[in-house]
This record gives sequence, C-alpha cells and structure tokens, in this order.
Amino acid sequence: MKIIPSNNIFKLILSPIKNEDSHSLSSIIYNSNLTLCMNREYIEEIEAENPNNEYFKSIITLLNDNNRLDSTIKFVSSACSKFEQLALNSNKISMLFPLAYNDKIDNNIFCFDYKNINSDILNKEFVIYKLAIHNSLQISHTNFVDNEHIQNFLDSLFSLPCYIQTVKIYNRDVCCKFLSILKGKNILYYSLQPGKMNTPDYKLICKEKKDEIKKELGGKSKLFVTPNKRIIHERKVFINDQIIITIDNSFENILKEEPTWTISIELNPSLHREWYNKDAKFKEVNWC
Repeated sequence: MKIIPSNNIFKLILSPIKNEDSHSLSSIIYNSNLTLCMNREYIEEIEAENPNNEYFKSIITLLNDNNRLDSTIKFVSSACSKFEQLALNSNKISMLFPLAYNDKIDNNIFCFDYKNINSDILNKEFVIYKLAIHNSLQISHTNFVDNEHIQNFLDSLFSLPCYIQTVKIYNRDVCCKFLSILKGKNILYYSLQPGKMNTPDYKLICKEKKDEIKKELGGKSKLFVTPNKRIIHERKVFINDQIIITIDNSFENILKEEPTWTISIELNPSLHREWYNKDAKFKEVNWC
C-alpha cells in the first residue's frame, strides 16, 4: 500500500511535543507494509518547514534503505500545494492513499484526514488508519446499528481505493450480495461447484452462475470453478492484491440479527501470494 503523508502529519511527527496522535502517526512511518510516495520537491519542502529536519532526514534514509520510498511520483497540477499535487495521483495509481491531519485541502481533492476518524459509523478514515497503523482490524455484528449500517460500511470498504485494478473473490457459494458497488470492475470470482466437470448438466449450472455474476457485477467479471471442496472453504475478497477481507459466514447471513459473524480486514501482501497459488486449481467458465 502506498501513502502520501501531508505537511501537517510530518509537523506532528517531527515536533518535540508528543501526544497520542503523534505516536499513532509515527507508527505509520515504520510500517514495513507501506511505501511512502514523495518526490524530491516535496521532501525539500518538508525539510524547509521543520526545524527538526535531522530527524526527518533519518526517516528518509530509513525508507530508502528499506526500499519503501517512491520518489518517482509526479505532480499532477501546479494550481495547488505540493501535497495536493501529489494527492491527485490517487485516481490513477493503484493503492495510493493521501493521508492528512487537519490540513487545508481543496474540496475537490479527496484525502483521508486523521481528524475525521469516526469509530461509530466505521468510515473510510477509520479503516485506512487502522490498516496503516496496525495492518488489520476485525468487525462483528456488535459494531453495527442495523443492516443499512452494515451495507454502508461494506460499500465504503469495497470502494476504499480510488483506483481499483482487480478484485478477486473466493466464495463457496456464488452470491453477489454487498458487491454491487464493484459493478464494472475487473472481478475474478472463484467458487465451488460439486459434480463432474465435463458433463452437460455441470456446464449448464456453471453457465447460469456465470450469467448471474455478469448481470450483477458487469461484463468484465469472470467465473472460475472447482468441484473439490477441500480447495475452497473460506470467503475472501482481495482488492488490488493487497487488502484482504475475510468473512466467516455466508454473505446472506451478514445481518444485524445474525450474531455469529466477523469480518477481518488485513494488509498482508504475503498472504495474498499464498492464496493466488490456488488459482490454477480452478477452471474458467468460458463455454457458451
């Protein structure tokens, strides 16, 4: 996951006066799953604005040494601040999240402001900072007021990145509940279909499921199946190969009145690579 910390975030981190917010935001800098996107001009601006720039220089050195600094990012516009010029890239660079701390940002530029975190409604800021700081979070029925609250949360979760390249869904049952927000995206759906794969009945059932997916999720979606129950039993959604969402009950049972489910959200690139090794064990439903 890539982030662009704002001027105010660095001011808070570099300040000799520490508080709970500064400690939380400092941990983002040291999260090995994150890459900071800052070109030379923006780095020089941060150095000039902060008297404690020796500490900042040590941060840049640490990021460079661990291949966690992307300085190739370009300015998109010259009509706003350097941070805002970089933030505009989030519409075209996969998994790029501009992070702010009460900065004055143009209303047309979307950033995740730490001061907007709302743990009651579980908004996008709540999710992205949990991932940036802790790499994971877990949600259950107790976090929600009603089913509309659940739907709104999942809509926000599935649309967390501004730019989505690929979504992979692993689900024993073909179900598109909660997924309409992803319609039109490049969706690869992996599912279970018991039976003998080459029989006419098997192919007909799979075609009907593929048609359902395309109707609900758009023409870019593809269905892959396996008859082997041992290959797929979890329910997972991978967004842009990095954000991993695990649901421990069927999509149909994710209800306020069903008190037996949890949703886990992780930032875990190594786990995604392990799961993708399963892909070759599925067959694409590409017959007429």
